[in-house]
Amino acid sequence: MVDGWKVTAIIFMVLFIIENLLFGYGFYLINEDDKKADICYYELCKEFPEATYEVNICTCYQYNEDGNYEVNETILMFDG
Repeated sequence: MVDGWKVTAIIFMVLFIIENLLFGYGFYLINEDDKKADICYYELCKEFPEATYEVNICTCYQYNEDGNYEVNETILMFDG
């Protein structure tokens, strides 16, 4: 029969592998979001003084007559 410590060791190894896979996937998602934000700021809204990016929506802002920001253009960003 298998000793209890061997079963425990196998369980912890499997959990360690799953944990590393989840962390890797999380970093991948963060990097993809940063790439989309860079596309929003430096390609789509490069002629505007300010831009924001939130989950596939890029919003470009322009100054109005009072010197405040107003929405000039909103772009829906698709994958691919």
